[in-house]
Amino acid sequence: MAEGSDQSVADNGMSTAIENGVIESSSKSQKFLMSAALVVDAKDGLLLLTSSMDYINVKLYLLYRHWFCQYLLYLTITLHHLLVLFESTSDRNYLWINSLEIICLLIYTTRLCHLFVLTPSSVFWSDKKNVIVVATTLITFCDIIVSFSVNHYIRWTPVLRPLFIINFAENKEENLQKYQKHITRCPQCIDPILPINPHVFNYWIKTI
Repeated sequence: MAEGSDQSVADNGMSTAIENGVIESSSKSQKFLMSAALVVDAKDGLLLLTSSMDYINVKLYLLYRHWFCQYLLYLTITLHHLLVLFESTSDRNYLWINSLEIICLLIYTTRLCHLFVLTPSSVFWSDKKNVIVVATTLITFCDIIVSFSVNHYIRWTPVLRPLFIINFAENKEENLQKYQKHITRCPQCIDPILPINPHVFNYWIKTI
């Protein structure tokens, strides 16, 4: 009985040690990921992250910056502007064109909601680009609805489409002026990556 009890205690101790090791390793990995994301964010001049953000927000940020999401936005903007080649403002038979435009607007809305989650509301609404995109999206939605309900209605919102190109562009030049200040505000998050070989760190950044 004593041997069985000792074996049980040993097994429990080993299990606890393994769990603690996994938790510690996971914590270090999360801290490293957050540190790398902060540096990349500041390097690119976006400044969406702060040192007070948690791991979930960092994962959302990495999803926001993922190449698929970015290229999906570019493809959507391109498709949205190419619709003018197939549509007629005086013809209401282009149901599929309006449907495609609604899909484009939904993708814009999803992108904005993603950005809204990452950005404090006061900062989000103080950015004129975000306000213009929200207003243009709402106006376009209303214009599409009216075109379905009014006979011989001539849509006028296609002239607003270039606003999506202008206002979805990231103003990196302005944000780069805050690069140094942003880095110095998060020394505790940067510390874990400083002892790492710079070649390894550069490779890690490129994979984000």
